[in-house]
Amino acid sequence: MSVYVLYGIEEWYIEQATKAITAAASKDIDAPLLPFNVVDLDARGISLARLVQELHTPPFMAARKVVRVENCPYFAPRQSKGARQADAEAIEETGDDLAQLHRIFAAFPPDITLICTATAVNMRMKITAAAKKCGAVYDFSSAKRVDAVRDAQSVLYKELKRLGVTIAPQAAAELLALIGVDEKTPHMRQVWQEVMKLAAFKGYTGAITLDDVVALTPRSAEAKAFLFTDAFSQHRKAEALWHLRQLWQDGEEPLMVLSVLARHIRQMAIAREMLDEGVDGEEVAKALGGHPFVAGKLVAAARTYAPEKLREMLANCFEIDNKGKSGRGDIAFALEMLVTSS
Repeated sequence: MSVYVLYGIEEWYIEQATKAITAAASKDIDAPLLPFNVVDLDARGISLARLVQELHTPPFMAARKVVRVENCPYFAPRQSKGARQADAEAIEETGDDLAQLHRIFAAFPPDITLICTATAVNMRMKITAAAKKCGAVYDFSSAKRVDAVRDAQSVLYKELKRLGVTIAPQAAAELLALIGVDEKTPHMRQVWQEVMKLAAFKGYTGAITLDDVVALTPRSAEAKAFLFTDAFSQHRKAEALWHLRQLWQDGEEPLMVLSVLARHIRQMAIAREMLDEGVDGEEVAKALGGHPFVAGKLVAAARTYAPEKLREMLANCFEIDNKGKSGRGDIAFALEMLVTSS
């Protein structure tokens, strides 16, 4: 595949996917030539003609070039008076630049990899369909992650039934949490592998317990991050700090951990607001999405924070992010200070 369109509200997942695609596409490019063959563009500051020109420019002394474009509006939903007509037929694009882009997608250069990121994509647009024919369009959104968890649960219970083994609900929740199920990971294979391993351990009889899962299932990076955010939201500062330092030892990027924590705090803030409006706790958990066990814990934690405190912590996360990206602060140290002072 040569064209990747990544969209949704989960920015960290999109960032990680972009890095993975770039690493795979540029693995044969000599290090000194990478700056000439990995081109970063921001669609907010360039014309579409600039992108078209870059796609027409071959790699520099390398077999491949990677073009990464942020904030792409080319595939986004368009508001118009004739929006109803889009229900019956694909939206027609006009303009010389889009026409050129269409032509490029029709015969995309084999030595170029294009990665476009956006917050939204209209799958009915012809330009989106053209991009998909020579690549892939991935949706990184919370709804997709919820679907992924449900699919994984279905596979888990069907395989266990086939093997003649049962599992306690809490153990099943822990297994999926440890695997770190999301929509971009080939988690179905891992679910199947872990089920086979646990069933064999039990001799293909009886029930898999929580202790069995904890003892035999390796923790994913996402699971380790969850242990950190869970301890943080439960006011267990020493434990949260310990998990945070374990993440550093594992080589996790501080910016990734900050993103996970900010999302966790934002969800608590949403939960607290809904609780204050009189929404039932179970309904709040459903609205948050994700696994019911995790969402339930998040709602319980939200009850222990004042709304002002959650807004303050979220603002602190944004400040840490801004200072870190501008080189005015150490994100890892700032996160440790946030844990100890919250």
